Amino acid sequence: MKNRFFLRCVLLLICAAFALVNAAFANQQTADNFENGFIILPHAKNGEIKITRAQISLLGACNPGFPLYINGEEMPTTVSGYFSVYVELQVGDNVFVLENGEISTELVVTRETPKPFTPTPVVYFEEPLYGKAASNNISRFYDGNDDTKMGTPLAKDTNFRIIAEDSDNEMYIIHDGSYVFKSNVTLVKAGEFAAENRLYSVELQEESAEITFHNFDGTDESFSIPYEGEQPVAGYFAEFSQGELAVTLRYAPSVLENAVVLIDAGHGGSDPGALGPPGEFGLMEKDLNLQVARKTAEYLESHGVTVISLALDDETFWAVDRVEHIYESLLSGEFADLSVSIHANSMPMGSDFTRENGPLMFYTMGSSESAANIILENVSQRVSGVSPHEFKAAINRNFALARYTPSPSMLFEMGFVCNPHEYEILITDGYLDLMGEALGEGIVKYLLINAQTASENGENPSETEAAATTVSGVSESTTENSATSEMSEIFENDEIAGITAINANRSTIQVGDVAGAVSVGFITLYFIYGYIKQRKSKKAKKF
Repeated sequence: MKNRFFLRCVLLLICAAFALVNAAFANQQTADNFENGFIILPHAKNGEIKITRAQISLLGACNPGFPLYINGEEMPTTVSGYFSVYVELQVGDNVFVLENGEISTELVVTRETPKPFTPTPVVYFEEPLYGKAASNNISRFYDGNDDTKMGTPLAKDTNFRIIAEDSDNEMYIIHDGSYVFKSNVTLVKAGEFAAENRLYSVELQEESAEITFHNFDGTDESFSIPYEGEQPVAGYFAEFSQGELAVTLRYAPSVLENAVVLIDAGHGGSDPGALGPPGEFGLMEKDLNLQVARKTAEYLESHGVTVISLALDDETFWAVDRVEHIYESLLSGEFADLSVSIHANSMPMGSDFTRENGPLMFYTMGSSESAANIILENVSQRVSGVSPHEFKAAINRNFALARYTPSPSMLFEMGFVCNPHEYEILITDGYLDLMGEALGEGIVKYLLINAQTASENGENPSETEAAATTVSGVSESTTENSATSEMSEIFENDEIAGITAINANRSTIQVGDVAGAVSVGFITLYFIYGYIKQRKSKKAKKF
């Protein structure tokens, strides 16, 4: 019995110590309670960073109640203690001693010499090699080194002949001269290959959609699908059905209440996205994306717009899965009239983090450029009073979630979390809501512009059945939203008052509190267990 009692006491002391350590950890990492100073370096691992660039931005957070010194020199910080210092590096180890209050830490930045790059020549195949698109919406370029020179994204099972391999870019060159990533290709043996599901291109022109098939022998065949009426064509959807390419033209909705918008909150769950100065101890990109996406969806729904949402909960949802989810919806007939993926920006460590700020918009397909600029201009104007920045027009880049072809699609970056001054603004109460409202307002503005155009030009084209054309190999169909609407004055430039800082150590507090709670729970269960054992022991003695 004495041994059991002794063992029980030892276990109890261990549990109590564990609880105290975890509670101390939570308090130690919380800026408000950490009286002696603290230093957080989100890009460092075990006090080290490796880089090949000649400069680096040292990003981090410290206690704003004390000055920050780096190698004895006082450095500027924001009101919340965030900092970014752009420094020169020598080849080899560069040692930086950071001091904040009574806290001192050493950071070693190793500048490595980059290995010389020798381009691998493109290898052309002598024997025929065939492949097909492994999934929907795969990238296609006309220059393997330039992702702005985009070709038509290809539908699943599009067939092509592979003429060469570009090993440096991990790409194949296919028979029309365009490039596709090798990871997006399923190889097919020559004897098992059927000359159907032909390689194609789609170009939306002023009065028609031009479909071009690229044959194996180097010849091209082109066909036109004329637009019906004067309503703006928002995009198209292409898929193969029994060897024929079915193309569905998408017309912009002519009334706001008929519009459907896809809102995607980037990252989430175990994928935090970009880190700000406090790293995982503060709000991360996924947190900002989620709040802005929810506010945007709320604004749109309040104006009668139907919202299809992706990842509006903090869940792990990788980009490839998001794209597949979107195309599963498309194949079931659930189309969106606009698609926006919401993110926060960052830069490589070799850049000067303090030189970039402000929202940006990226589009992949040229047909999305106009919509991207309309929305971005509205956001920029609305937030410029709180976060001054230089407006930059929408940028053409290849992003999987901006290759949505049935309607304008884009990837929105609300600001740079690596810029300590902008991060401090981004995490303030009210600003993320302002950003979400401004984004929703810009989307509504774009939709109403198209609605007004449709109203001025008359009714929508009537819905028609898909009509297969065996000669051309193209089946065509049109879908639309009907009715008319007048422009409404719903845009207000209300000032956002009372902006206050959010506690940037939320995540740390949660980690410490959870660990402490586990310890306390364990102790509680242990006492209950001991009490029950003792009661049973007494009962046993009575009998």
